Amino acid sequence: MSVYEASRFGGGNALFPATIKLGKDEVTFKVSGLFDGKEKSLPYRQITSIIQKPKKYSPL
Repeated sequence: MSVYEASRFGGGNALFPATIKLGKDEVTFKVSGLFDGKEKSLPYRQITSIIQKPKKYSPL
């Protein structure tokens, strides 16, 4: 399993960073908080496409 953590500062990410876990069968998004947190899992079979942000000067 691979785990990726948000690296930007601000919006609470310094104390409670958002994480993405790539598991065997699903992707799990987790946003922690002081008193609560949110977690959502998405099975790979439900992912139909991936959109990448274009580079700053590339045409759309």
